[in-house]
Amino acid sequence: MKQLFYLLIFAFLGFGALAQNPSFSPSSFTAEDEVTITIDVTGTGMAGVADAYLWIFSNPGLSGGADGITNGSWTNSSEAAKLTPAGPNKFTYKFTGTTMFGQTPAQLKSFGFLLKKKDGSAQTQDYKPYFFDPLIFVPSLARVFPAKVDVDDVVSVNFDQRYAVSVKRPAYDAGNFYYYHV
Repeated sequence: MKQLFYLLIFAFLGFGALAQNPSFSPSSFTAEDEVTITIDVTGTGMAGVADAYLWIFSNPGLSGGADGITNGSWTNSSEAAKLTPAGPNKFTYKFTGTTMFGQTPAQLKSFGFLLKKKDGSAQTQDYKPYFFDPLIFVPSLARVFPAKVDVDDVVSVNFDQRYAVSVKRPAYDAGNFYYYHV
């Protein structure tokens, strides 16, 4: 009987812990994708609050981190950081990593966040780290990688001969310089 009692207690504690884990849509994302965070604050200091605000930061525990542009100050969160209610003790928030942190995809490795009251008087634990997937080159006719280029980005151009109309090299033109690697 005692074993059954302990088993039930651990089961209820386990379900309570699962309720607080955030979920992401899509479940896998890069720094350039729009991500929706959904979190249930049941069992935290934020349970029962009507308004929750996101406090988000990049690269926790790594160098080169930045606070989210929507954070505001700890005692007065920005309205841009306000989460959308999604049910009792449940909130959602949408963001894109490169826009939120003002960093390039190469600079963004991971992020962390917490939910808090506007004045910072109550909060959840830190949820971290959540990793951005790396950008992957997918060959196509347009072959644009990355989708956006910043002054701090390094860009490589790879010409795939399978997409060439002709594989003949142009004749040397004394007025122009051609650099071809075949």
